[in-house]
Amino acid sequence: MSSFTEIATWLKSQFKSIDQQVNLRERKIHTEDVFYLMCLLITKKCSYQEAVTSMRVDEFIDKVSAQAFNNRILSGQYVQPFYQLIHQFTEKFICSPGQEHIYAVDGSKFNILLTMIKYGFKKFKNRPYTTGLISVLFDLKYNIPVEFQLSTVLDERTLFFNQLTQLKMPNEKPDNTYKYTSDIFIFDRGYYSEEMVNKIYSLFQNCIFRVKNNLRLVKQLDQSGSDDMITNLNGRQMRIVKYTLQTPPEIHPKNSSSNKIVLRLKNPICKRKMATYYLITSLTDVNQYPVSKLKELYHRRWSVEEYYKKIKRNFISGTFHSRCMTSLETELLVQQLINLLTRYFLNHIEQYEKYPVNQKITNNIVIEKILPIIIYKSSDTAINKKINNILSILGENVVPIRPGRSFKRIKLLPISKHIYQENKYSSGHRETVTT
Repeated sequence: MSSFTEIATWLKSQFKSIDQQVNLRERKIHTEDVFYLMCLLITKKCSYQEAVTSMRVDEFIDKVSAQAFNNRILSGQYVQPFYQLIHQFTEKFICSPGQEHIYAVDGSKFNILLTMIKYGFKKFKNRPYTTGLISVLFDLKYNIPVEFQLSTVLDERTLFFNQLTQLKMPNEKPDNTYKYTSDIFIFDRGYYSEEMVNKIYSLFQNCIFRVKNNLRLVKQLDQSGSDDMITNLNGRQMRIVKYTLQTPPEIHPKNSSSNKIVLRLKNPICKRKMATYYLITSLTDVNQYPVSKLKELYHRRWSVEEYYKKIKRNFISGTFHSRCMTSLETELLVQQLINLLTRYFLNHIEQYEKYPVNQKITNNIVIEKILPIIIYKSSDTAINKKINNILSILGENVVPIRPGRSFKRIKLLPISKHIYQENKYSSGHRETVTT
């Protein structure tokens, strides 16, 4: 693993290079200041003025106004440099080029300020905000987001088409094309179509789709009486498999007269249902990819769902506060870079592989304690010792693992930003069940 001094030196050189690229009319504002300000805006849910005041108190910046930072971010000058910085950081410090990758693909709706309606984001009836769709490629081996795409069109399939052709992966071919081999893309039920399969084949990719049980190919599999079948789809060999899993028990809070929270199982273990899964894949080698391997690969994609839950709850509850498209894109890129930095530092904690660390606490410690050392005190000779001391404290904030538990899937909407008439909980959120 690389030392913390190396990453501090590398980031400083990258920020300096970006300073030379952007149009600097005001030399008091540097790229590291813009990046750290955006980190505070995202993790602290504060205003520009509050973030600038905090940076002044810590003596990171001089007397620079919040409006000056806002104008710099609105200019959109940091979108492309930050995009390049993310891919360079991923390749240098997290995963090496030329390796095979397994990607989970998923889209999720995010709440955006009502002023963004002028950029084409849709506003639904009686909702005081607009909605956008974000598609992410999530590397399941390294547990990191690789690529984001934001769209005003709420169609996951269309958004992924654009994302796949524009994506430049670390293991690209020497001819500098976007065609790369040996990667596997894993999709949920909303993505499958013959057009999608043709698109992936044209880029020489492998795929695993979960499909609905009313599909024509699924009916053919059921009629054959087999659980694993090779079929022909538009002149290409595809494999369709079937397997069942026992659904985990759901945990529900139970009303109690005391202050204790009582949990109960919705269904007793003996009455748990069996769920049937159908997968269509281009991985037709039965020896290399038996049904057990395909099942393992597909269920690993749940990591991307956990990732969406983390950024929606730990950052800004899924609601962006940017008021124009350029600042929204910058905000999204900084979110991705925060997750990459967090992953990098978590890799230095020994017990992380056995016990997951509290993500919200981790983000706050990385932003408040580690990033100031990396960005503003990179010349400190004791940088490795200081960060190791912080990580030793971070490793104590572990999350207990409880296998087999399942909770209702909910989304939280911040009361402080939107007005609701009912179901106002003391925690400051309204809970709605996601169907």
